[in-house]
Amino acid sequence: MALGWRRATVGGAVVLMLTGTACRGSGTTSASPAGPGGLATTPVGPNGGTGGGGNPNPTETGVLTVTQDNFQFDPTMITVNGGSTISVQNLNGTTPHTFTIKDSDVDVVNDHGQTSNVKIDLPPGTYTFFCRFHVSLGMKGTIVVE
Repeated sequence: MALGWRRATVGGAVVLMLTGTACRGSGTTSASPAGPGGLATTPVGPNGGTGGGGNPNPTETGVLTVTQDNFQFDPTMITVNGGSTISVQNLNGTTPHTFTIKDSDVDVVNDHGQTSNVKIDLPPGTYTFFCRFHVSLGMKGTIVVE
Protein backbone atom coordinates (compact mmCIF):
# COMPACT_ATOMS: atom_id res chain seq x y z
CA MET A 1 0.00 0.00 0.00
CA ALA A 2 2.79 2.46 0.90
CA LEU A 3 4.58 1.73 -2.39
CA GLY A 4 1.47 2.63 -4.44
CA TRP A 5 1.14 5.94 -2.61
CA ARG A 6 4.80 6.79 -3.31
CA ARG A 7 4.43 5.98 -7.00
CA ALA A 8 1.35 8.20 -7.25
CA THR A 9 3.14 11.06 -5.47
CA VAL A 10 6.27 10.78 -7.64
CA GLY A 11 4.15 10.48 -10.78
CA GLY A 12 2.19 13.62 -9.86
CA ALA A 13 5.40 15.53 -9.17
CA VAL A 14 6.81 14.51 -12.57
CA VAL A 15 3.64 15.69 -14.34
CA LEU A 16 3.80 19.06 -12.55
CA MET A 17 7.50 19.44 -13.35
CA LEU A 18 6.98 18.66 -17.05
CA THR A 19 4.00 21.02 -17.24
CA GLY A 20 6.04 23.85 -15.72
CA THR A 21 8.91 23.22 -18.13
CA ALA A 22 6.60 23.20 -21.14
CA CYS A 23 4.90 26.45 -20.08
CA ARG A 24 8.11 28.34 -19.31
CA GLY A 25 9.01 29.12 -22.93
CA SER A 26 12.14 30.70 -24.35
CA GLY A 27 11.39 34.40 -23.84
CA THR A 28 10.32 34.86 -27.47
CA THR A 29 6.61 34.63 -28.17
CA SER A 30 4.47 34.95 -31.29
CA ALA A 31 0.89 36.12 -31.64
CA SER A 32 -1.63 35.10 -34.25
CA PRO A 33 -2.93 37.76 -36.64
CA ALA A 34 -5.99 39.82 -35.82
CA GLY A 35 -8.50 41.31 -38.24
CA PRO A 36 -7.69 44.26 -40.53
CA GLY A 37 -7.81 47.84 -39.32
CA GLY A 38 -5.76 50.57 -37.70
CA LEU A 39 -4.15 50.95 -34.31
CA ALA A 40 -6.60 50.23 -31.52
CA THR A 41 -6.25 49.93 -27.78
CA THR A 42 -8.95 48.48 -25.58
CA PRO A 43 -8.75 47.93 -21.84
CA VAL A 44 -9.95 44.43 -20.94
CA GLY A 45 -11.23 43.13 -17.62
CA PRO A 46 -10.83 39.90 -15.64
CA ASN A 47 -13.09 37.90 -17.93
CA GLY A 48 -12.42 39.72 -21.19
CA GLY A 49 -14.77 42.66 -20.47
CA THR A 50 -13.66 46.26 -20.11
CA GLY A 51 -11.92 47.51 -16.98
CA GLY A 52 -8.83 46.32 -15.09
CA GLY A 53 -7.45 42.81 -14.76
CA GLY A 54 -7.26 40.70 -17.90
CA ASN A 55 -6.47 37.13 -18.77
CA PRO A 56 -2.80 36.44 -18.06
CA ASN A 57 -2.86 33.14 -20.00
CA PRO A 58 -2.27 33.90 -23.70
CA THR A 59 -2.97 30.32 -24.75
CA GLU A 60 -6.61 30.55 -23.66
CA THR A 61 -7.39 33.59 -25.83
CA GLY A 62 -4.80 33.23 -28.60
CA VAL A 63 -3.57 36.74 -27.74
CA LEU A 64 0.05 37.27 -26.68
CA THR A 65 0.34 38.89 -23.23
CA VAL A 66 3.23 41.20 -22.38
CA THR A 67 3.43 42.04 -18.68
CA GLN A 68 4.80 45.18 -17.06
CA ASP A 69 6.17 44.48 -13.59
CA ASN A 70 9.05 45.70 -11.42
CA PHE A 71 10.21 48.08 -14.19
CA GLN A 72 10.55 45.21 -16.69
CA PHE A 73 8.61 43.80 -19.60
CA ASP A 74 8.10 40.05 -19.90
CA PRO A 75 8.86 38.82 -22.48
CA THR A 76 11.40 41.37 -23.72
CA MET A 77 11.58 39.86 -27.24
CA ILE A 78 8.38 39.22 -29.17
CA THR A 79 7.52 38.35 -32.75
CA VAL A 80 4.09 39.10 -34.22
CA ASN A 81 2.43 39.19 -37.61
CA GLY A 82 1.40 42.61 -38.91
CA GLY A 83 -2.16 43.35 -37.76
CA SER A 84 -1.85 41.21 -34.61
CA THR A 85 -3.29 42.29 -31.29
CA ILE A 86 -1.31 41.85 -28.10
CA SER A 87 -2.41 42.27 -24.51
CA VAL A 88 -0.26 44.54 -22.33
CA GLN A 89 -0.84 43.95 -18.63
CA ASN A 90 0.49 46.19 -15.82
CA LEU A 91 1.03 43.95 -12.79
CA ASN A 92 2.42 46.73 -10.54
CA GLY A 93 0.27 47.64 -7.57
CA THR A 94 0.85 51.40 -7.69
CA THR A 95 3.03 52.29 -10.70
CA PRO A 96 1.71 53.30 -14.14
CA HIS A 97 3.66 52.23 -17.23
CA THR A 98 3.51 52.91 -20.95
CA PHE A 99 3.87 50.52 -23.87
CA THR A 100 5.44 52.70 -26.52
CA ILE A 101 6.91 51.54 -29.82
CA LYS A 102 9.65 53.77 -31.18
CA ASP A 103 8.95 55.38 -34.58
CA SER A 104 5.23 54.53 -34.45
CA ASP A 105 1.88 55.78 -33.15
CA VAL A 106 1.77 53.03 -30.49
CA ASP A 107 1.83 54.75 -27.08
CA VAL A 108 -0.46 53.22 -24.46
CA VAL A 109 -0.56 54.22 -20.79
CA ASN A 110 -1.56 51.47 -18.36
CA ASP A 111 -2.42 52.50 -14.82
CA HIS A 112 -1.50 50.02 -12.11
CA GLY A 113 -3.46 46.78 -12.55
CA GLN A 114 -4.79 47.77 -16.00
CA THR A 115 -4.61 45.67 -19.17
CA SER A 116 -4.91 47.06 -22.71
CA ASN A 117 -5.21 45.30 -26.04
CA VAL A 118 -2.85 46.89 -28.57
CA LYS A 119 -3.15 46.35 -32.31
CA ILE A 120 0.29 46.10 -33.92
CA ASP A 121 -0.46 47.57 -37.34
CA LEU A 122 3.13 48.21 -38.42
CA PRO A 123 5.11 47.29 -41.53
CA PRO A 124 7.48 44.33 -41.24
CA GLY A 125 10.63 45.18 -39.32
CA THR A 126 12.29 45.27 -35.93
CA TYR A 127 11.19 47.91 -33.43
CA THR A 128 12.05 48.90 -29.88
CA PHE A 129 9.24 49.04 -27.33
CA PHE A 130 9.68 50.78 -23.99
CA CYS A 131 8.03 52.49 -21.05
CA ARG A 132 8.40 56.26 -21.45
CA PHE A 133 8.34 56.66 -17.66
CA HIS A 134 11.02 54.06 -16.92
CA VAL A 135 13.19 53.61 -20.03
CA SER A 136 16.10 55.08 -18.05
CA LEU A 137 15.76 52.05 -15.73
CA GLY A 138 16.10 49.70 -18.71
CA MET A 139 12.37 49.04 -19.19
CA LYS A 140 12.44 48.15 -22.90
CA GLY A 141 12.30 45.28 -25.35
CA THR A 142 12.23 44.34 -29.01
CA ILE A 143 9.28 43.52 -31.24
CA VAL A 144 9.70 41.90 -34.63
CA VAL A 145 6.78 42.41 -37.02
CA GLU A 146 6.62 39.81 -39.79
